[in-house]
Amino acid sequence: MKLSIMAPFIRFTQIPGSAEQWALFGFSLPLFSALHENVKGQQAPANPAEQIHLLRMLWQSGVVGLDLRFLKTASAELEVGLLCRIHVFQASLQQFHADCHHLIQHIQQLFTSQGYPLQSITTETQFEHFLRSQHLPFQAEVRRFEEIFYIDANRMTQETYATIPWKARTIEQIYLKLLTPQTSLLSIYLEPTRLTPAEEMLLTRVSSPATQQFLRQVGKYGQRAAQAYHYLAANLHHPFLLRVAVAATSQQQARHMAEAIRQEVSGAQDEEVKAVIQYPDHPAEKQALQQSLQMLCWRPWGNKRESMEETGRLRYLVDAQTAHTIFRLPPRRFIMPPKTNVLFVQSDPTSLPHLRLAADERAIKEAIQLSRYRDNIAIQTCPDSTIHDLRRALLNDTFHIIHISGHGTGEGLILVNEQGQQISVPPLALAKLFEAYKDHLHCVVLSACYSSMQAKLMTTIPYVIAMNGPVGDQAAREFSRGFYDALGAGKDIPFAYEEGCRSAALSASLSTFAAQIFAN
Repeated sequence: MKLSIMAPFIRFTQIPGSAEQWALFGFSLPLFSALHENVKGQQAPANPAEQIHLLRMLWQSGVVGLDLRFLKTASAELEVGLLCRIHVFQASLQQFHADCHHLIQHIQQLFTSQGYPLQSITTETQFEHFLRSQHLPFQAEVRRFEEIFYIDANRMTQETYATIPWKARTIEQIYLKLLTPQTSLLSIYLEPTRLTPAEEMLLTRVSSPATQQFLRQVGKYGQRAAQAYHYLAANLHHPFLLRVAVAATSQQQARHMAEAIRQEVSGAQDEEVKAVIQYPDHPAEKQALQQSLQMLCWRPWGNKRESMEETGRLRYLVDAQTAHTIFRLPPRRFIMPPKTNVLFVQSDPTSLPHLRLAADERAIKEAIQLSRYRDNIAIQTCPDSTIHDLRRALLNDTFHIIHISGHGTGEGLILVNEQGQQISVPPLALAKLFEAYKDHLHCVVLSACYSSMQAKLMTTIPYVIAMNGPVGDQAAREFSRGFYDALGAGKDIPFAYEEGCRSAALSASLSTFAAQIFAN
């Protein structure tokens, strides 16, 4: 897939009330012009773990806010745009342009490798196309339910504020609501943030045992508030600001879209506390909503207790799970990587019970050779591996999967030294070694006893497969056979893991096989 060769369009802006300068740019997803046709074999659902990894890479690269836009015009098919906001961080405008172009190319390469061939927006006209909310007069946001109620305590009436977290289901199919003759827009904005000191103090105070007990004793409103604050305090360790907005040419279409989203994000919640649709009532509110859509940001309007620092953002703060459930990329066009390189690392010290690693290698190579996409997978074997053999192999080639087959203990994996004797590899050091190759390393398979402890340290690798306890020689081999059968058939890592487990269950004793996949 060729990337855009024209210079990307970059818009500079300043958000009202902030002295910081921002740059806006974006991408279109051209493969999704006929998403609703759902051509069998051509599309694959967005994998949550892969999307989390993609977005994490974006946040680390300097992207501050993302706006996923589904646009349906009266004369065209559904279009999808991914718009980004970053800090203007260079004193030299020329240097900033160069750095920004490099970042845009990096984002394109990152998404293309996962089946999302982003096309950079290169003209102001194209960019304005996805910012056409100013031409859609009927706008609204879908928000969490909020309420203020009063509690009589110690001869005083105390005002209490609460907002009810969503029990969200995925809304990746919600764009189907835009497939009407009318022009309409769905905007889902996501921004990683941190709790302010005032917000932290509020959550700490209201989630304390004494306050929780008090609230639960004052009726259904207090019980509702207690549950809400307990959830928020337990889950907002790495919060996001989330805004969901719709715009349309008619009030009926805007209401139809917003209601469909409201039902999806509320899940099985009681009707009394489901998400609500909020329409701007006066010019100041309309201006705030318009600014948030035009500047790719979050702007507060129309909220209870909006002016108070401890509660002003609370209605929009969501945990990571909710953020990635609602901000979902649409089904992608399946693209098999040009080449998936596998490094098969063997370790069988003479001082430990012998493993039939040659049989493991034959099973893996046979699975690849018999598969549909055998030409897309290359395997390199590193026999009798020392830690330096492994380190040099990683330096000299690019691998997408590392498969280590050998012995393990609760203290780490076992490799050999130059004399063929066993050594235990420090778990944190091995995790740091693999972290250095996180940009292209997609999966690590630890086919060794008690390797789950090691897997838990490899948090920068999208997928790590490990064993929870002892693993039998045959069970490990049959897992590998099923795993590479599935990869060679074009399946993703989670499916390949499940296929490996099925293969092991059919061919070996489950009493000596307990695998686990870690999706980071």
